Amino acid sequence: MPSEGFTDAEKKDKKIIELEKKLVDNEVNTNQAKT
Repeated sequence: MPSEGFTDAEKKDKKIIELEKKLVDNEVNTNQAKT
């Protein structure tokens, strides 16, 4: 059963987007730490 109106595929997409955002944030943080 889809909860909150999201299908499993949409939930997966949201998770992937969130993970990618975290990765980008980590890269930005490491780049800032280097300089």
